[in-house]
Amino acid sequence: MNEPKLYRKHKSLQTTDNIYVIENFLKLIQWKNCENQTALDVGCGDGLTTMEILLPKLPKSLNKLLGCDVSDKMIKFAKEVCKNGQLDFCQLNIGNSEDCMDYHASFDYVFSFYCLHWIPDQRSVFENIYNMLKPGGDILLSFLGTNPIFDVYQNISKKIIWAKYLRPEMISPYHNCEDPGKVLKKMLLEIGFENCKCVVEDRQFIFPNLKLLEGSIVAVNPTLPQLDSEEKVQYLEDFMNEIAKIYKYDCDNNNEGKIDVNYKLIIVYASKPN
Repeated sequence: MNEPKLYRKHKSLQTTDNIYVIENFLKLIQWKNCENQTALDVGCGDGLTTMEILLPKLPKSLNKLLGCDVSDKMIKFAKEVCKNGQLDFCQLNIGNSEDCMDYHASFDYVFSFYCLHWIPDQRSVFENIYNMLKPGGDILLSFLGTNPIFDVYQNISKKIIWAKYLRPEMISPYHNCEDPGKVLKKMLLEIGFENCKCVVEDRQFIFPNLKLLEGSIVAVNPTLPQLDSEEKVQYLEDFMNEIAKIYKYDCDNNNEGKIDVNYKLIIVYASKPN
């Protein structure tokens, strides 16, 4: 996911869920009544969710909302496109403790939407977020639990030609977890969070046709950028064959047929003791 314009064009599923989470769970945040409040949006991508969906819902007293992403291309795009006096963007790997050290105890609120399932070491992520929060700070995060796309990645890697491209970050750490809410809450409490709420919701997104489904997959596929032109053609053919098996649509009648995608979204709220 390193092409901002492509991702921006094909992120309708992510945007739908981000709006849902913000509209329904932002009320859990315990807003502070003080000056110089700051917030962090982890995995901001192209910055448009940060600016257009999250920022308008935050208190007017907020001094700064900082969007961060591991991708330098995404950050450059966000800085060019998202102009707002309350906003800033920086490149940061939330899974890397050294990257996060400069921001210890810096934020009253930490948000993240559709990012954290990309990071295998979940404990490090949540420890870093905890350390970046000010005492009394709140978090609201959402990320994928299970999704058929993870089965596709696993299945296509069974072909020898593509096996070397399977990496741990391509599968959500919770994809094969029986009770991710319980696992997450236990980890959060061990780290030091309190008031923990971990909700696992069944979600469905309907793609109007195969072309839009394929576009959404290509926009976030981490293997395609590593392939040459001929390999990309073969990979996409194999990949879409696996998609057809798992998403269960008719390969001969898919140009206009709707494709239902069922998955689980994890929403986490917690606070740092004051």
